[in-house]
Amino acid sequence: QKLVLHCALQASPQPDITWLLGTTLIRESARVHMHTEPAGGSVYNVNLEIKGVAASDAGTYKIVAKNKLGEVSSSINLNLNGKCL
Repeated sequence: QKLVLHCALQASPQPDITWLLGTTLIRESARVHMHTEPAGGSVYNVNLEIKGVAASDAGTYKIVAKNKLGEVSSSINLNLNGKCL
């Protein structure tokens, strides 16, 4: 299974994006892909994609968007109950 977390944000200039699981920085790998796409004007679509979701992927995900004008963040809790198919 694949997990995709999506965030739409508005910022100018374009922000640097950081994803965390708990307090651990998430880095790109064969399983993890992050991308930011302009959606027009100062709006951006930001995605975190995790392939082969496992129980260890459960927890609190936080996205941080930062540019020279400031920083904002948002969090979501991912609970995996039962078996992932």
